[in-house]
Amino acid sequence: TENNKMYKLKMRELEPLRIKLQEGSTIVSINQMVGDTIRKMPPGMMNKDNIINWMPGVGFNGNYQFVAVVKDIRGNFSKKLFSITIEPKYSIIK
Repeated sequence: TENNKMYKLKMRELEPLRIKLQEGSTIVSINQMVGDTIRKMPPGMMNKDNIINWMPGVGFNGNYQFVAVVKDIRGNFSKKLFSITIEPKYSIIK
């Protein structure tokens, strides 16, 4: 279902991430998922004006998963799942 869809994104470290949800939606919470554990957002990630912003710093390479609880314009709640793969800004060519 749309409620359990995983949105997959790929980016490089030191590049800004900006996710805007559907107009009229409100982000109630966003947390990082590590296995079966829910943690606070990583450093630098913020939810302002219902836009998720994050600038992963040097060394934040790898895969990060997040879950956002969203309230739509009708008052219904759903969760949005995000898988974000961060690659090094520069790579060494062999």
